[in-house]
Amino acid sequence: MFNLDQTIIIASCIYFGLLFLIAWLAERKYLPRWFNDNPLIQVLSLGVFVSAWSFYGVVDLFNQYGYGALSYYMGAGGLFVFAPLMMAPLFRLTRTYQLHSLADLLVFRFRSPFAGVLATFFMLLCALPLLALQIQAVADTSLIINYQPTASRDALFELHDQLAVIFCIAAVLFAAVFGAGRERHHGLIAAMALESVIKMVALLAVGLFALHHVFGGFRGLDKWLSLHPEQLETLYRPVENASSHMLVMLFFATAIVLPHMFHMGFAENARLRTLRQASWGIPLYLLLLSLPVLPILWAGFAAGTAVTPEYYTLGVPLAAGETGLTALAYVGGLSAAIGTTVVMAVALSTMCLNHWLLPLYRPIAGFIGLYGLITWLRRVLMAMIIAAGYLFYCLLQDGQTLTDLAILSFIGSLQFLPGVFVVLYGSRANKQGLLTGLSAGMALWIGCLLLPTLVGWRLLEIPTLNLALRLGVENWSQLTTITITVNIVLFVVVSRLTRTSAEERRAAEQCSMDDVARPLRLELDVRSAAEIGDRLSVALGADTAHQELQRALTDIDQTMNDARPYALRRLRDRLEANLSGLMGAAVAHALMDRAVPYHTAADAPLKEDLHFVENRINLFRHHLTGLAGELDKLRRHHRQTLESLPMAVCSLGDDGEVLLWNRAMTELTGIATEAVLGSTVINLPFPWGALIDDFLLDTSAHVRKQTVDIGSNKHWLSLHKATLGGGDLTDTEGHIIMIDDLTETEQLEQELLHSERLASIGRLAAGVAHEVGNPLTGIACLAQDLKFENEQPAVQEVAGQILGQTARINRIVESLVHFAHAGKSGEEKQAPVDLFECIEEAIHLLSLQKDRARVHYNNMMAPDTLVLGNEQTLTQMFINLFSNARDASPAESPVDIRSEQQNGNIVVHIRDYGVGIAPQYIDRVFEPFFTTKPAGQGTGLGLALVYSIVEDHGGHIEVKSPVEGDQGTEFIISFPASNV
Repeated sequence: MFNLDQTIIIASCIYFGLLFLIAWLAERKYLPRWFNDNPLIQVLSLGVFVSAWSFYGVVDLFNQYGYGALSYYMGAGGLFVFAPLMMAPLFRLTRTYQLHSLADLLVFRFRSPFAGVLATFFMLLCALPLLALQIQAVADTSLIINYQPTASRDALFELHDQLAVIFCIAAVLFAAVFGAGRERHHGLIAAMALESVIKMVALLAVGLFALHHVFGGFRGLDKWLSLHPEQLETLYRPVENASSHMLVMLFFATAIVLPHMFHMGFAENARLRTLRQASWGIPLYLLLLSLPVLPILWAGFAAGTAVTPEYYTLGVPLAAGETGLTALAYVGGLSAAIGTTVVMAVALSTMCLNHWLLPLYRPIAGFIGLYGLITWLRRVLMAMIIAAGYLFYCLLQDGQTLTDLAILSFIGSLQFLPGVFVVLYGSRANKQGLLTGLSAGMALWIGCLLLPTLVGWRLLEIPTLNLALRLGVENWSQLTTITITVNIVLFVVVSRLTRTSAEERRAAEQCSMDDVARPLRLELDVRSAAEIGDRLSVALGADTAHQELQRALTDIDQTMNDARPYALRRLRDRLEANLSGLMGAAVAHALMDRAVPYHTAADAPLKEDLHFVENRINLFRHHLTGLAGELDKLRRHHRQTLESLPMAVCSLGDDGEVLLWNRAMTELTGIATEAVLGSTVINLPFPWGALIDDFLLDTSAHVRKQTVDIGSNKHWLSLHKATLGGGDLTDTEGHIIMIDDLTETEQLEQELLHSERLASIGRLAAGVAHEVGNPLTGIACLAQDLKFENEQPAVQEVAGQILGQTARINRIVESLVHFAHAGKSGEEKQAPVDLFECIEEAIHLLSLQKDRARVHYNNMMAPDTLVLGNEQTLTQMFINLFSNARDASPAESPVDIRSEQQNGNIVVHIRDYGVGIAPQYIDRVFEPFFTTKPAGQGTGLGLALVYSIVEDHGGHIEVKSPVEGDQGTEFIISFPASNV
């Protein structure tokens, strides 16, 4: 069997080996994914709150204050019970802006780098007593275990100091290996969860041992208490109300303000769900830890343990000779000490690096890898911080208990609590108030508590004021009241008497508890994500800037090509947040302000980023209740109304940024809502950017029938404009643009007008034919009389010529009448028609138009090419086709007409050698009112009428353009052949 010393050494080695192994496996992600992301692991890691004092010293706290010591559990557990009011908002804030320490949080809220410098210094001072406490606890327990009555005092103290140094070296190594990286430290989280379990198991095991082996169970404990009533009287010892309340406040502040708790609760915690589960998990954990405390305290008295009450957790099994349990209790205390020390070193090193060292990094940026530099600086700072804790431990005078050191540290950390509350609830507080109140409170803490602990001051006398103030931790209740009261009063008074900057007001709105706080839409002088990267490379180096740019783009799911102002603002803010996690809020804010500043004139009104506001409301709308929920329903109803309007609507800010783009606008423009929101009008694709921008500059509120070419189609649009705000164009909050597509209405109007025009032409043609027909008949009659009454050859010849010309005029008139009557409704009588004759007549009619270019119509069709149809409409069809061919052909060029028989059909080919038809128009040439001719030269109905006539005759028409030789157009018309 091993003796006690050997058992302790083996247990310590097993503990450290297991701790390093679990941390290494988690860091390398060799453990299952469910383990790293398990909420239980996250909650247990918050057990780092239970330090060596909570493991050992809380027993002494019950000994001194009785049930008043429950303030420890009420304060710490109460914070997590009310996590939705305090911790959840802080979590959202720290995760959104990558704030990894309390100093970062204060810098972000008060926009003061000096606040970070001062907060880091004061926080380091507050942490030194707590670090010294962990070292003292490990050293004292090691000394207790190794105590030999025969050993010399010097030898014992030499062993005591050696064990303290070994503990510090182990803490430095663990922190440097698993806490120096930038990313979330999975190994550190797993290790802290393990040490929380070890602490709980050890404390419960000692408590059960005390209950069953010292007292023999609950009955034995009742019997012992009846024999020692002074122990129960101690529990009910009256505690001053001020002291009781102050204890609750101290432990409440500790659970959120001290660096190791802030680091594990916010910097290492990746999910809000963890805090929700911690709201019951941590109180339950503290309840389990509290159960064995009183049995251990009473067992220490009952067993006559030689150690002080603060070490009864170790002394009870040691006095009973329980080697294994003593080793477990020692490892439990060691686990509590190592966890607090490591996380404290990690958190403080980040604060010191971000607020003391990195502001000086600019001269070497680009020459040394920034990531590697930060990692090694963190490791050096961790070693220095733990060394500072050891130095403070060495400076302590004999006689300080663990409780004294804990309360000393807690009172100092309490001075930061007003600042934390102001971050969430104080919109009017400013940096002058924070710095004044914090400095005054910390100065009193240093003078009245810290220095007296180190040098032994116990009384401060001021004869002129006849005032004597008792100093030291023994008078902590009164001194705590003084320090926190002075802090709060100065904070409030100075904040009220001094000016709060616009930047602080904006930060206060960002930190507001209200999830729908409205961020501002500020202007950037960059036009692309690549330009932002180029500017950052000057400060960070090209490689680092590129990596940070890619990380930010990935975080917000954005592409490098997205150049919308809203997208660039998101990218810029995300970069600042990521750099804040890497370098601290002060350095990141200063760096981004130099590289990619926002530009807003001092007298310009601040514009709200409504698109971002709406995104946040949509993200958290399920959490809105009461009036906020009703307002959100009303907002979504109005939004849905605008989105569903059949009229295209867009809303613009006064700077031209697109804030709303409904579905009808998307259908009209072909531009997706996601692609245009946050963009500016001038960046919209053609023709919409120019169209809307010109309309905004126009003083009129309405524009009727604005023609716009959308693709290959002409559209008629009606634009309406409404001004948001005061109504004056010089003082607006934006504009609403409504676009009504009148294309179908305009086409219908033109069709009706053209139909009426054709009807008028038809009536005119019929009238002209009638009027010409009467004198023509008279001329023909006279010529016939002349021919039959006079037999002279010359007269006969002249009369024949007159009759021939009148016949020609008659054919022209009949063709005109036929053309005027074509297209009338009703069933047309069909008969065999000779296409050759129809073509000849069409050519004859077109030859009468002397004002058009002359072309040569080559009718190569055979006579007696018969189809079943209507001669008038077929002639009209050929007139339309030949007219188009002539208009598309150069002068004196040929137009070839030929036919062939295919499968019982007559196929007519009409080929010209003109300019041809553009490919994008081929599919539209038969559409009504579509024409490629200049305005006033075409109706757009000729080919539509041709198509209708072919369809009425059971035929088929197609067009080829260009044809062989990439020149001209060919219409191919197929008719069923006539059997007659």
